Formats: sequence, structure tokens, C-alpha cells
Amino acid sequence: MDKPKRAWRIDLHAEADSRADLVDLLKSMLFDSLEPGSDSSVSGGYSSGGYYTVTSDPEQTHDKYFEQLEAYQQFRRDNGCEASNVPDDFH
Repeated sequence: MDKPKRAWRIDLHAEADSRADLVDLLKSMLFDSLEPGSDSSVSGGYSSGGYYTVTSDPEQTHDKYFEQLEAYQQFRRDNGCEASNVPDDFH
């Protein structure tokens, strides 16, 4: 059983040479993501680089997510996956 997902998600990877460089990269990515139609971006420079992808599921709702989450948690309990060290994809 797959872990449920919320309606809007971002997959992000960022690397930098310093904390300040990382913060600058994340600010840049945030600014880029606010542009309509900017669902993905790749950025690379002298001291940082990364990428992000924004995805959405218009069928997903808040209530539906929590129903799916409860079913997912019950599935994990029923299959002995209660321990926090058991990966989500174990079963």
C-alpha cells in the first residue's frame, strides 16, 4: 500500500557550499515557483545547485487525505510495520 499524498507536493533537492548559499538558492527557487506554470526548475551556479518539481492532484481533498492516511496506518499496524525504523515501502 502506498503512503497517501496531499493535493500539492514539491520534490526538492538543493546543495550548496555554505548555509548562506543554500538559503539564497531556496529563496530563488521559491521566487521561481510562484510564477504561473513554473512547475519545475533546475538551478546551478558557482556555489549552489538544485532542482524542484511541483505536482498536484486535483482529486485529492483534505478529508480524503486523512481517510487514506488512517487506512494506510491501519495497514501498517496489521502488517507489523509499527516500528519507526520500518521503511514505508517495506510491504
